[in-house]
Amino acid sequence: PDNLRFWRDSRDLAVALQVVDTRRGALVETPDGLPTPTHRYADLRLLWGDLRYWWSLRRPVVRDRASLLTYPETTVAEVRHAAQLVAAHAIDADVRAGLRAYVDRVAGDLPRTDRYPDNAGFWCRDARCAVGMLGREVASWRC
Repeated sequence: PDNLRFWRDSRDLAVALQVVDTRRGALVETPDGLPTPTHRYADLRLLWGDLRYWWSLRRPVVRDRASLLTYPETTVAEVRHAAQLVAAHAIDADVRAGLRAYVDRVAGDLPRTDRYPDNAGFWCRDARCAVGMLGREVASWRC
């Protein structure tokens, strides 16, 4: 019934998707095959989501049975790199320390090329908590 509104909404959606596509396209690949942002992220949720998306295009994707979210099967080195990038963009020192400690605890002394033991936890649950994606209601979770 409202043809003009449909086209305005469609244009607004296209512009928003272009912004996301441009931001994700700004992740450059290092010689090691790891993504590096070319700009600073003010929102850790966007960085975390862009990294998850970047690896989802390059690695096998699995569905987590608990959350029903999909996640990439990444290696220890890739998860450490993602955690370092998120920590580097975090303002809160507790987030930085908590995320690094979490990854160190889970990965232990595994070789860099081994599959990360808890990809579902990192990409679907614990990293979201550490980054603050789920808000204050999960402050009691251990990240």
